Amino acid sequence: MSKSKPQPHVALAETILREAREELSRADEKSSLLLAAAGVVLGAIVAAVVAGDWSPFDLRPSVQWLWWAGSTAGIASLVAFAYSVYPRTTYRGQRPPSIVAYYGDVVSTPEDQLEERLVETATAAGSRSLDQLKIISEIVDKKFRGIQIGLWLIAASTFACVVAVVLDPLL
Repeated sequence: MSKSKPQPHVALAETILREAREELSRADEKSSLLLAAAGVVLGAIVAAVVAGDWSPFDLRPSVQWLWWAGSTAGIASLVAFAYSVYPRTTYRGQRPPSIVAYYGDVVSTPEDQLEERLVETATAAGSRSLDQLKIISEIVDKKFRGIQIGLWLIAASTFACVVAVVLDPLL
């Protein structure tokens, strides 16, 4: 039995889906690396404070607020990076319940309807690819937005904390 050539729009969807999965992998790698790096920096600062080598309370009040604003932005960047790494296991959009396109669909499909829904998905030209294209694209978009927000927050945090420490002896 020969496999028929997919319709042009389905072939395009499958190409974009393949590329979106590659982007998903890159987004996960970036966010994991950024989360780890930000965690190391936070850990070093906490270690210095716990060891008694330095404390933000040693800063003059005129710049201490800047330190705390930067610290808040740093913690928020950790949250943004963690959001980017956090696995998405459910799709919350509007879609036909009969499509079985990924493992989450299998888990949520009643056992007595699984075979019927698999047959329906397999016979509907492009339904799985189109469904996955939408889901994966939305996940990639959310992950990259989290990375962007985290990068802006970590930049603001670094700027604020460095300015606070540099200005303190000058005041």
